[in-house]
Amino acid sequence: MILGKKIFCWAVIILTTTLEVNLLFSQGLVTTKLSIDSYQRLPQKISFTTRSGENLPKEISLRPFAPTPGDQGEYETCTAWSAAHARVILEAQNRNWRSPNVISREMYNAGSIYRLSFPADETCSQGGDLVPILETLKNVGAPRMAEIRSDCPQDHELPSIKNWEFSKLEGYARLFDINERDLSKKVGNVKKSLAQKYPVMIGMSFTREAWESLRNYQIGAWKPVGESGTIGHAMTVVGYNDTKDGGVFEIMNSWGTAWGDKGFWWIKYDDFAHFTDMAIELIPKRNHLPTPTKTLSGSFRVEDRYGRVIKTISNKKYGAPRLSRIIQSHYRTEKPIPQQLQYRLVIENSEPAFVYAIGSDLRGEITKLFPYEENIDPYMNYKSFGELINETAIPSEKHVFEASDFKTTDYFIVLYSTEKLDFDAIMSLLKQEKTGTISEKLNRVLLSRRIPDAKIEYSQEKISFRVKSNEQGLVVLILEMEVE
Repeated sequence: MILGKKIFCWAVIILTTTLEVNLLFSQGLVTTKLSIDSYQRLPQKISFTTRSGENLPKEISLRPFAPTPGDQGEYETCTAWSAAHARVILEAQNRNWRSPNVISREMYNAGSIYRLSFPADETCSQGGDLVPILETLKNVGAPRMAEIRSDCPQDHELPSIKNWEFSKLEGYARLFDINERDLSKKVGNVKKSLAQKYPVMIGMSFTREAWESLRNYQIGAWKPVGESGTIGHAMTVVGYNDTKDGGVFEIMNSWGTAWGDKGFWWIKYDDFAHFTDMAIELIPKRNHLPTPTKTLSGSFRVEDRYGRVIKTISNKKYGAPRLSRIIQSHYRTEKPIPQQLQYRLVIENSEPAFVYAIGSDLRGEITKLFPYEENIDPYMNYKSFGELINETAIPSEKHVFEASDFKTTDYFIVLYSTEKLDFDAIMSLLKQEKTGTISEKLNRVLLSRRIPDAKIEYSQEKISFRVKSNEQGLVVLILEMEVE
């Protein structure tokens, strides 16, 4: 069963003359497990609508932005190699590096990442949890290979903590639960991440028989022998191809270029879903994203339970009296909605933003709607461009809100921010506001953070906005929904 599973980074030696891989292992060498609880506590990627997964490209490969695959040698450091590979691929895209020599020269030192994450493991022989690796990249950053070459640096070799600001992460998010049984969800979430130019760190597990078949992989789609088991390995997914062998992922290993397809390998979608337990997306800071970020831009709409859009209109166009300084961002349904109507909100962002949603009513009650759980990541870092759609449904595609069975007015507020907000503190301040409309309360609490209305273009036909320049701060959208 999964909870008894241990994730290890088995050491390998590549014999360059025969391409044979000799496995070094013993119970004493393989010690620590990848904590299931730690993985489950990682921020969870938001659930996207089904429509968001449609029209993905048939093929994506980040391999042109990858360094030459590294070789972890005898060390139990696959988690650090997986993270280092993913991090430099993101940077190569941001800086438009396409030369393998340049990218490899700028590669981050996996051994240093590992030792900074596990300072007690001086021999790099214990393996470890992915979470300390992620925290190191988020809070400390990492040195490049040019600063230190050792694959397992000792304390005196470790560089002093420097200004590794560029390598630091904004955060990270798990793409599915450890016990996710929906195999299509596993595949779909990883494909969507790759389509948005994000490499994906993964944790895979194998029985001894399956592990042997992976060690002996040479080219083409891997043909596994055996099942998912207790031997684990972390790697980096760099691409997919819907038309190759019925659909495959391209994965970068840390066993050097003499193994597999010059250090890479392919696995069919079904096999990937079967053998992969964990998938993590690294999220760089806003100005270090893999594709250029312009400015805040987004929208939201209301749909009934059947997906039919409920028409809304700007209060400015409607001619409502001025309610507050943020009147331009105040919308309403074109007509009152019937009592007990079932509906959901669908939020979309065209550019990366931290997104939050609040509900309120005539009584002044304030309710947190999104993120709906503490570990849901509010950062919608994907972009909508071309045929790629980036939207989430609240409460979900399978659930709905239901309007009151009496006449009233409800309010929905969506916040788009360039920086992560202390949402609990904002909710607390709003609840302390006892006078004024919801617009006035929001204005008092958020005024210092808001981007001025003069710098925002609001649509009058739908709930939508675009910031005119690359401003930092937040945008507030309000929907007033009268129930007749």
